[in-house]
Amino acid sequence: MKICVITLPDATERQNRIIDSFSSNNLKFEFKNGIKIEDCKFFKSEKNYYVECKGNQIQINEDKFIENTKRSWMRFGEIAAYVAHYNIWKEFKESGDDKIIICEDDAYPQSDMSFLNEINFDGISFVNLQTVTAHNQEKQPLYREPFISFSNNGLVKYEKYIGILCEGLAAYMLTKTGAKTLCDYIEANGFVGPNDCLIAKLAETDIMDVHSPVDLQKCFGLDPETNQMSYTHSGTFKDYKDFNKTKLQIKE
Repeated sequence: MKICVITLPDATERQNRIIDSFSSNNLKFEFKNGIKIEDCKFFKSEKNYYVECKGNQIQINEDKFIENTKRSWMRFGEIAAYVAHYNIWKEFKESGDDKIIICEDDAYPQSDMSFLNEINFDGISFVNLQTVTAHNQEKQPLYREPFISFSNNGLVKYEKYIGILCEGLAAYMLTKTGAKTLCDYIEANGFVGPNDCLIAKLAETDIMDVHSPVDLQKCFGLDPETNQMSYTHSGTFKDYKDFNKTKLQIKE
């Protein structure tokens, strides 16, 4: 199964840790470049703001962002991750691969993932492979009814507390069906919040089911070193641009 890891070109320390941890689990992968502020142009067309990056234009959907996040500020790292993942989804959708694992550069594999080859993914769109939340809380305690429902193919489906179960997108598996659903939604609605918020909202509104392996402990944790230096949440931020109802912040 193809594996892609999103990273910034100058994040060499993170890349070296990825190489070491993935190689020790016999996982082959390729790096995909993330998005930097220099790659983006923000502009207003009629009433709405947009971000243009590497040939793609995505609307900054402020109303949905505020509805989904309950805040009036957004961070560039959130938009950058949204665009970077979207770029891979579009590329994968047109590829000959039927499944793909997408990771961020703080993913920490717990096995060689060979157990995934025994799972039937027919009818599946999105499989979360992160064992912990973005705050390093184990998800396994929520692996019981009514929070999840069990299937017969080695997967569970998220039913309740979906926002917590979806928190963090350091690693997940996507099928063609999932890629089409995600791309169609973004092309119709634009940027509506951080990626994990997007996935949770699609699950909560029955647009796309979210599953995870029963053997979650064999998937991906968070690197204890790089996870402490988040692109989005660590450091000091300053206002960069005013939109209609929200402010865009970047790291100082």
